[in-house]
Amino acid sequence: KWLVGFDAAALEQFLSAHPSALEPPSGQVRALVEEAVSRGAAADDAVAEALLARFGPLRRATLDRARRIAAQLRRGTKRKGGPGAQASSEDQKARIETLEDVAWAAATLAPFGLKVDGGEPVVRAPSGVALSILLGLEAVAGMPDLVALLRDTSIGKVVAGYRRHPSADVAKAAKD
Repeated sequence: KWLVGFDAAALEQFLSAHPSALEPPSGQVRALVEEAVSRGAAADDAVAEALLARFGPLRRATLDRARRIAAQLRRGTKRKGGPGAQASSEDQKARIETLEDVAWAAATLAPFGLKVDGGEPVVRAPSGVALSILLGLEAVAGMPDLVALLRDTSIGKVVAGYRRHPSADVAKAAKD
């Protein structure tokens, strides 16, 4: 067996080349959860097992988000679009609607936490992943319990750490 070590910069480069190593694409997670629920997966454990079989071990924030999506689908909450719907620029945003989604966003944008000095993420999410989440976070500004969200999650500090991102699009989205 091999044991490979990465420093933070090397891990960030690896994640840029292989974004799914950090987090499976949220569209694929959502599609798999929808499929599992439509097949009659009544328990959250069945959804978690389907995710594990497809993507391997996932972070708790991702599993919590998948459970919330499954619960919404079981209640009959409709999703925009559907099978065969045209992709739009709206599809490029991560759907962030609840406290669990905000916690997932913070965990994905700063998977190893924040640096003690400066408050930047130790390892940044790949540009495509970060941009999708930052665009989706625009919906958080309109939430009635914004102060509680900022207090309960570290999302404000995480987003501030992306203001000096090498990608101009990501930095602009973080500043907005």
